[in-house]
Amino acid sequence: MSFSRIKAVCVEDSVETEDVLVVDLFVNTDSSARPMESFGYTIDGGDKWPIYIIPKDKEGLLHWGAGEGNATSTVNLFQRKIQIGEYITRTDTDRSGTSECTYRITEVFDWSQLR
Repeated sequence: MSFSRIKAVCVEDSVETEDVLVVDLFVNTDSSARPMESFGYTIDGGDKWPIYIIPKDKEGLLHWGAGEGNATSTVNLFQRKIQIGEYITRTDTDRSGTSECTYRITEVFDWSQLR
């Protein structure tokens, strides 16, 4: 198991966008994410937001740092292998409907490498 920083880039129509999801979490030896509270940030539409992820069932309930309003966001981080090239999905639900953003994992940095 390692404590790692994961960086994933939003992909639309096979093209990487400038939107990213960065989270620090424990990665098990089988490359799965340990279901535990995690912190990070997201860049969404050019704005940077702190995030807090709480495991719920097999997904993570994502709390935005400010102004969630009536929206609910989840990320299937705990259902995926944490490896470069794998995909995760963020789903946002609010009064106007549901939207999804698919992210491709582009970096996995093991913090223990700094020793």
